[in-house]
Amino acid sequence: MRNKLTKKTAAVMAAALIGSGVYTPVGNGTILDDILTASAEEQQNANLSFDEGTGLLTISGSPTRDEVRNFVNKSKVKKVVCAEKTKFPVNSAYLFRSCSADEEIDLTNADTSGVTDMSAMFYGCSALTKLNISKLNTSSVTSMSEMLKDCKKLDVSNFNTENVRDMNRMFDGCSELTGLNLSHFSLANISTKGGMLAGCTTLKPEMVYAMTKSLTLGGNLGVNFYIKPGEKLAKVVLSGPNGDIEITDLSGCKIVDEAYQVSYPINATHADANITLKAYDKNGKRLIVCNKDNELLDHSQADFSLNSYITELRKTDGYKKDSKLAALTNSLDNFCKAADNIFNGSKNTIEGIEDVTKDSVKDYAPEFGSKIKLSLVLNSKTAVRLYAEGSNVKLDKGDVIEPTSGKYGSYYEIRDIAANDLGKEHSITIDGQKYKFTPLAYAYRVLNNDDASPALKDIAKAAYIYAKASEAFLGK
Repeated sequence: MRNKLTKKTAAVMAAALIGSGVYTPVGNGTILDDILTASAEEQQNANLSFDEGTGLLTISGSPTRDEVRNFVNKSKVKKVVCAEKTKFPVNSAYLFRSCSADEEIDLTNADTSGVTDMSAMFYGCSALTKLNISKLNTSSVTSMSEMLKDCKKLDVSNFNTENVRDMNRMFDGCSELTGLNLSHFSLANISTKGGMLAGCTTLKPEMVYAMTKSLTLGGNLGVNFYIKPGEKLAKVVLSGPNGDIEITDLSGCKIVDEAYQVSYPINATHADANITLKAYDKNGKRLIVCNKDNELLDHSQADFSLNSYITELRKTDGYKKDSKLAALTNSLDNFCKAADNIFNGSKNTIEGIEDVTKDSVKDYAPEFGSKIKLSLVLNSKTAVRLYAEGSNVKLDKGDVIEPTSGKYGSYYEIRDIAANDLGKEHSITIDGQKYKFTPLAYAYRVLNNDDASPALKDIAKAAYIYAKASEAFLGK
């Protein structure tokens, strides 16, 4: 660098002498000015080395942001590399914005561990053939706003985004981008991510949109995701407390508002369990999962829990204005808490069941009295079991059925009972004798049993209120 700048100074001096024809016009001030200018430029660019022949700019040391920005925009720069231990400035925003390099920017050796701002760092580097940022340390970065706007081939698989708060339009306009892996992107602290993937037209086949979510309160208690798949979707995996469910064919799924419904079964004790949806292509590579507003979801997956759904539902106008919806929501919450208490030994506080008494459930007394034992099954498929002995047993109007052996003896079971059908009448016929009963006969039995534990009575009361609230909201 020193040799090049000295030659430049000598050339200026020679031009001044030749141009004047005499020595007099070339005063000490003119020569001194050029010498000072050369000296200042040499010091300013101590961390930059440029080869005019190849167009290679090498960055080293601890350059300032202005040093780099003022140089990389020169059209003669074709390629940028970093020497080992090059330390980037804390504020690296706009550092390479609209860089003239059309071959490569290779930051493999750059130390970016102290950088907090990378906003618009590579904005407009659309001419680049290669941008090597796979080794960037982004653990301290808080802003990546417009960081890679209009770029092409990218590898961000090593990015740590745990402290990032702003990803606004991070990949905006990356219209030639493909194969982007964002499954490791943590968005835990994100406050702004609008338009993050706007204009990424070539990524559309790799995107899956999680449009909305819902709960199933029918015979199966479950959570539902509604998705719109991209062309490359080959498999959806739902993960939760009951293991993984893989869906490779969406043709059998229910369609709601042009979105496919995919469901995961849970039971009343799984209210806190997180259910995740991930998407894969045919090669097993993770695809990008976004919400309906084209915003990337945390770790490129959709998440759902019954409790989080209830929490969000309580914030809506529907909950605030519809007393039946509010009652159903609250009763489901209590039902799950009561189940958690009795099956997991939790100590959830349950409110709103105090007024349920023996008298409340007297209409659900079974006709068979105490001669037949009865239990309620609260897994994902709600069921009622009757423990009876007989050689000829029918449930409702069905054929004669055989009993199933269980922990407490042989039983007959009615399965898939919806929440609003817990009070629905059924019949059991034993050796020609017919008895009527409802699943809520269980609540009657428990509340009329002085030896039943407080936790068991709570689940009976909660089941009764849940059933009545479901009837009011969904109909009998």
